[in-house]
Amino acid sequence: SDLDEDLARRSLAGIIREAVAILPERDQLIIDLYYYRDLNFKEIADVLGVTESRVSQLHSRIRTRLRDHLPTQSA
Repeated sequence: SDLDEDLARRSLAGIIREAVAILPERDQLIIDLYYYRDLNFKEIADVLGVTESRVSQLHSRIRTRLRDHLPTQSA
C-alpha cells in the first residue's frame, strides 16, 4: 500500500542519514554538494581543490562505504 511504501522510504532515508553521519567530514561534504546542492564533479573539484577525476574516485569510494552500511533487501 502507499502507506507501507511511505514508511519504508522514510525508514531507508533515516538509515542513509545515519550512514552518512559516520563518514568523514570531507565525504559528507561531497555527498551534500552532489546530492543536495546538485553540483557536478567539476564544480566539486573546484570547491575541494582537487581534480574532477579525484572527485569521481572519492564518490565511488563513498558509495561503496554507504552500500556496505545499508541493510540488504530480500526479494
